Amino acid sequence: MKMISLFISHSKKDYDFAHRLALDLQKNNFQIWFDEWSIKIGENIVEKISDGLKKTDYIIVVLSKQAVQSKWVEKEWQTKYWNEVKKDEYRFFLLKLMSAKYPSF
Repeated sequence: MKMISLFISHSKKDYDFAHRLALDLQKNNFQIWFDEWSIKIGENIVEKISDGLKKTDYIIVVLSKQAVQSKWVEKEWQTKYWNEVKKDEYRFFLLKLMSAKYPSF
């Protein structure tokens, strides 16, 4: 059985949550693409992200006010979205952060 692969897109300001999510998903047998695990020092960031988006089955967008304002998050989900439109498949999960730290936006 193929392990499902997930790309976690998040704002750096939401790192703590995204990191815990990545660890929890990894413990539950998902293959995780997480920036600090998948991009090594000296590697081309844009190239590695593009490659990760192509190779993963799904993208999880950690949605917060910070993520909505992040150009990186926007480019990541848009890239995956347009690749999926071409295939007529949509493989997105949006996780909206809501807490005292992240009020609804």
